[in-house]
Amino acid sequence: MCDLYDDLETKSEPEVRALHQKQISGAEPIDVVIMSKCTDHCFHKDCLRNQMKEADSIRCAVCNQIYGVLTGQMPPGRMDWNLEKQKGVLHGYPKE
Repeated sequence: MCDLYDDLETKSEPEVRALHQKQISGAEPIDVVIMSKCTDHCFHKDCLRNQMKEADSIRCAVCNQIYGVLTGQMPPGRMDWNLEKQKGVLHGYPKE
């Protein structure tokens, strides 16, 4: 998925460190996006673009924060719920 890291498993640890050092120093520039809701997580701009091609939303790979509108197959209708103050009681199940 990521052109920058496609062959990462085949590289030795010194090669990976050298690649990261090039990125940090700017010798091999990359576009990085800092996520707005989880600001300590960042991703390659091209990787995020590829994810957005597949769906209208993306999910942070680190903390699962959703960006965009999450849609999927849902039945028609409306879901209602309410919070009951009785603790430990599930309707339809006998009390123990």
